Amino acid sequence: MKSGMGTLISSLICGAGLIAMTGGAIAQGNDQVTIEGTWLSKVTTSNPPPGVPPVFLSLSSHTRSGEVSEANTTSADRSVGLGEWTRTGNRQFERTLTFFNYAPGHVFVTFTKVNSSIELAPDGESYTANNSFRIYDATGLLVFSGQNTTVAKRCGLGDDIPICIPQ
Repeated sequence: MKSGMGTLISSLICGAGLIAMTGGAIAQGNDQVTIEGTWLSKVTTSNPPPGVPPVFLSLSSHTRSGEVSEANTTSADRSVGLGEWTRTGNRQFERTLTFFNYAPGHVFVTFTKVNSSIELAPDGESYTANNSFRIYDATGLLVFSGQNTTVAKRCGLGDDIPICIPQ
């Protein structure tokens, strides 16, 4: 009887330990999901700056070493956006991008800085973001600011474009 009770207690302790280890592995697995890769995004701005549509597409690439580059479908004459990203928590990331804006004749007129708080989906195949942007003139004087939101889908090696387009 003592032997049977001891076996039962040992089994319960081992089972509880296994459940705790599995839960830790699942949480660790979610923490390993990353933003590295190429993303196609739909950006929505309720009060866009002059010349920018309220909805446009953006294509960005996030490297393992923390760099990001971005281009979009607005008709604005601008440079590629360049910046950095970092993990801030489980499926949470912060990103910053800066790009040049040009007047006709490709004459530099303003900088735009975009800061994003990104939440990656548990499967790592999509994300949502809240963004703030600030536009500065050539001397660094703030001339416009606003917010927008992003929904994005991972667009990986071999993915066809229709699969990548966020809804």
